[in-house]
Amino acid sequence: MEWMDQDSLRCCAPVCKAWNQASVRVLYRDIAITNRAAFDSLADFARKDARAAERLAQTASLRVGGTEWGVPVHAVPLVFGRSMTRLQRLVFYSCLHPAMHPSFFQVLTAFRAVVTLELFRFKLRCFSELRRIICAFPRLRSLKVGVGTAEQVTPPVVWPPTQIRLVQLVLGWGLAPSLAIPLIRWLADSLACAHLTHLAIGRSPFNMSLHVNKFLATAGENIRFIHEMDIDTDGPCNLHEYYGPQN
Repeated sequence: MEWMDQDSLRCCAPVCKAWNQASVRVLYRDIAITNRAAFDSLADFARKDARAAERLAQTASLRVGGTEWGVPVHAVPLVFGRSMTRLQRLVFYSCLHPAMHPSFFQVLTAFRAVVTLELFRFKLRCFSELRRIICAFPRLRSLKVGVGTAEQVTPPVVWPPTQIRLVQLVLGWGLAPSLAIPLIRWLADSLACAHLTHLAIGRSPFNMSLHVNKFLATAGENIRFIHEMDIDTDGPCNLHEYYGPQN
């Protein structure tokens, strides 16, 4: 059952008591909300089922988004934030877009245990929104960002310091300069990457590598692994799996 997908695990659950216990333990450990139907089903379970609090507290990984644009992503932290008390890995894939409801940014902090954040195929209004998302997780140790754009270009400003201390950073292919450049400057200037050990950079038209030298100057001898990704081998489709889960 450790290798089954969620649909197969649901089929196993009603077979017998032993199968139910084994499948439920895996079923709620890694949750994917890929469409509106999946969100509604899980929200109904969280609201109506007495077993929901115990089972959602086991969730360690949550992936939101997929090929459809029907997931109400702004409501995800509001509905599940307090229940998923042990959530460590949070992925937003192809679901973040401009004009997000302000409550989304305000209640992201409900996922207090998150240490790994992955953002892919997204579009935001400006860099400030990206920064608010990242700052919602003060325990963050691993950040992976790729294929993202912003509607507005953020002028150079001095951002407040952050408590975040990253050990792993992946800046993937397709990250627009309007997001990548202020992100690099903010992370380097705020010492968020002072303890960085793993760094991966996607090749891009504006040569992100030159800007990433700020990380090398900040982290110094702490960095043990540097990798420059190429779109042909480490493209945006599999970037969210790069490095794998961290201990």
